[in-house]
Amino acid sequence: MGVIYSEENTKTPAFKNSEENPIKESEKKGEKKKVSTAEKVFFCAKGYKGPAFLGWCKDGNYYGPVHMGSIGVAVADGFYGLVQISGFLSLSDNFYGLVQIGGFGVGSKKIFYGFGQIGGAVATSEIFNGVFQFGGLFSVAYKKFNGLVQIGGLITGADKFHGFISLSSIMSGISNFEGGFQISLFSMSGFNFLGPFLSTEKQEKFLKDKKIHGFYGGFQIGVLVSGASTFKGVSQIGAYNVSLQHYGGQIGIVNRSKVVRGVQIGVVNYTEKLYGLQLGLVNIAQNGFLPYTTILNIGW
Repeated sequence: MGVIYSEENTKTPAFKNSEENPIKESEKKGEKKKVSTAEKVFFCAKGYKGPAFLGWCKDGNYYGPVHMGSIGVAVADGFYGLVQISGFLSLSDNFYGLVQIGGFGVGSKKIFYGFGQIGGAVATSEIFNGVFQFGGLFSVAYKKFNGLVQIGGLITGADKFHGFISLSSIMSGISNFEGGFQISLFSMSGFNFLGPFLSTEKQEKFLKDKKIHGFYGGFQIGVLVSGASTFKGVSQIGAYNVSLQHYGGQIGIVNRSKVVRGVQIGVVNYTEKLYGLQLGLVNIAQNGFLPYTTILNIGW
């Protein structure tokens, strides 16, 4: 018996979805997304080279005096100019200019080189090189802060801080502080929030893998708590002051340190090894002239 082929049977069947038609799916994957004029002019879309609003764009980078983006957002891979400003967010991977301003927040994903960052709520950068960083709520340099002033309404933070002052109302958390003043309700250098409340053994265990940490500078001021794994400076000042290795002064209600080379002034002073003075109502120093004294204790 013969087989009859109709014209219909010889046609390629119509596929109902992309899984049945891999050719069409590959065609779709090869399609390039069209970039709108707004994305080119206001956001310096990658692949676009040409005029932008108040400047020039080239492959995602903005060159010009002022980058306003749209009213809400200003975004560029690289910013090279004077001011990047927007009503909500100003963002860049690398910023080389004067000031980055955002009504809500500003951020430089990699590097900021300029005068300052000003964010209504948030100011962030991986590496900050400038004069001041201000965030109405949070001001953070994830790796390094190299500048003069870091101010956060609630929190300031950095892995490594090199500057004059880090100031916030609730928490200043920095792994390695080198500067003049660290001021907050809770000021921490080399410790996390719970560090000052742990036993000496647990503090040392937490820090054993960290090469550089602590406070090196002038004054560490924590209205409630000042904590530093290693303190080398003028003085810690707070209701409760804690350190492992301490070179300098401690002034507060309770002062606690594993080793003190300096002066402790408080209601209760405690150290395992004292090389200096304790002035307080209760003084405890395991190697002191007396292990427990009142008013004055001396160790060497």
